[in-house]
Amino acid sequence: MKTGYTLRMAVTALGANKMRSTLTVLGVVIGVAAVIALMSIGRGTQATITSSIESMGTNLLFVNPGATTQNGIGGAAGSASTLTLEDAQAISQAPSVAAVAPQITSSAQVVAGRQNTRTQVLGATPEYELVRNFPVDQGSFITASQVSSHSLVAVLGSGVAETLFGLISPIGESVKINGLQYK
Repeated sequence: MKTGYTLRMAVTALGANKMRSTLTVLGVVIGVAAVIALMSIGRGTQATITSSIESMGTNLLFVNPGATTQNGIGGAAGSASTLTLEDAQAISQAPSVAAVAPQITSSAQVVAGRQNTRTQVLGATPEYELVRNFPVDQGSFITASQVSSHSLVAVLGSGVAETLFGLISPIGESVKINGLQYK
């Protein structure tokens, strides 16, 4: 069979079955569009997750104290309070370490005027802002001199600031955290 004859026969068959041909083409177009859309959604989701992980820092290493045991019963990982600020300073002296940001976390009642909220409270050093990529929107982060002088200063998260102060700027205002006055 010659190519011209085969091509003429195919065009004749397509013309004779116009509805079937149209539905077939439509099915192929919809199938290809669906595959392209799903691939785009998958790549977009992958890019979002990758940027989220990268924003935390792909080269972070977390060091937590080991678990404690009492009477043969093991505590949760990180329940031992064996790490100190001196340990963090010693780790920072390692040649491959760019920065160290020690932190301690607990839950506390935060009060400003007649407003209060229970929230997570994080004690940290100035390096925390850089290491964890948490820039301050308004005001400034804590400084090394405030840490060394044990100044009672606080950096409020946006949710806590809105709960306690509403639309008023909390910069320079005082809050009580577990009964202690912080600026």
